[in-house]
Amino acid sequence: MVSKNENLLISTLLGRDVISLNADNTIYDAIYLLAKNKIGALPIVKNQKKLCGIISERYYS
Repeated sequence: MVSKNENLLISTLLGRDVISLNADNTIYDAIYLLAKNKIGALPIVKNQKKLCGIISERYYS
């Protein structure tokens, strides 16, 4: 649950370990990670660092 505190920083809501996939992974890899980790979206990166997109459960449903 998110506090109604206007000064709440986003960094306090985020976990330290980011689950992401490389752009050359398969859609199966994405579906598996989404289900395994009970999350709704994954950042997709190139060369392990540059964000190139986000895939969500809505993409394949």
